[in-house]
Amino acid sequence: MEEPEAHQFFINLIPFWIIILVISAGVILLTRKFRQGLSKQRLEKEVLKNRYQQELLRTSIDIQEKERKRIAHDLHDELGARLSMALMRLKQHPDPTPITPEQTAEILEQLEDQLELALQATKRISYELMPPQLVNLGLYQALKVRTEDARKAGNLMVNMKKTGDPDTMPWPMQLAMYRILSELLNNTLKHAEATEVSIELVVDKGHLLCLYCDNGKGMSDEIKGAGLGLQSLEGRASALNGTLEYGNVHDGGFWAEISLPT
Repeated sequence: MEEPEAHQFFINLIPFWIIILVISAGVILLTRKFRQGLSKQRLEKEVLKNRYQQELLRTSIDIQEKERKRIAHDLHDELGARLSMALMRLKQHPDPTPITPEQTAEILEQLEDQLELALQATKRISYELMPPQLVNLGLYQALKVRTEDARKAGNLMVNMKKTGDPDTMPWPMQLAMYRILSELLNNTLKHAEATEVSIELVVDKGHLLCLYCDNGKGMSDEIKGAGLGLQSLEGRASALNGTLEYGNVHDGGFWAEISLPT
């Protein structure tokens, strides 16, 4: 009797083993599908990341090209034009041509005016290429001068503080941070309707960090799409392997965080 009972016992177990096999197969298939989905998500995320980096690279190149075009335009249309006018004025009276003292005084006065305008154009172009405050004072004090200009221009109270010495960081980092913060201040003055701005600079483990906040109206969805030049600022940060993140403060206002590594 024992053999038939044992045989019947194993027969009764067959449905159970079938269920186990079905469940195991289902678990294996679900696991494989989950892994495939996870791999697809990672791949899509990597593709988006690469596209974003390529876009930042294009933006960085565009910034450089626009800067070169602007400099060339300023040199040609302002400095070149003033010098050309001065030269033409000189050529109107070659040496053999007799002129009166009054005419000489008039020519010299006109030349002086043109050369003065050329000098002003040279100073302006030089200032835009290399801000003298940054060269002479260092990053922190140069930003204090810039924030004082913003206060006078828009009745804007700017609070600044620092941890560490940002003036010890490499020159390209100081220049990039100065350019980025200057543009953020301009955006606040033009668009935010803010009354206060806070800027915190931190030097930490070879990184130059900055947290920028204002108490304005923040960015609308339309403004976010337009970017307000923020993509160009991202390009500046990206050119130094840095990052620029930004958004709206939950209770109103705008924030940006800049990180530049050495």
